[in-house]
Amino acid sequence: MTARGAADFLTRATAILGGLFIVLSISLAALAGVSREPTKVDTSLANQAAPVTAPGVVPLAPNAAPTPAKPATGNETQPAVPLAQ
Repeated sequence: MTARGAADFLTRATAILGGLFIVLSISLAALAGVSREPTKVDTSLANQAAPVTAPGVVPLAPNAAPTPAKPATGNETQPAVPLAQ
């Protein structure tokens, strides 16, 4: 097989495989659209409100009693982070 024959073969194979890819993509998209079931929305939780906590109270766990938050004094310092060398 010559260089020109190999180039012709690869060009033809690429065109055929590209066309096959497009046809399969369209057919799979159509198949997915036809066989898809309608979306079912669970509305059982729609009327429940989120739990409300008082300002300054941080809950620890869902079943634990909340504890008061620590007030900020304004003189807190950030820990020193060494620079990478």
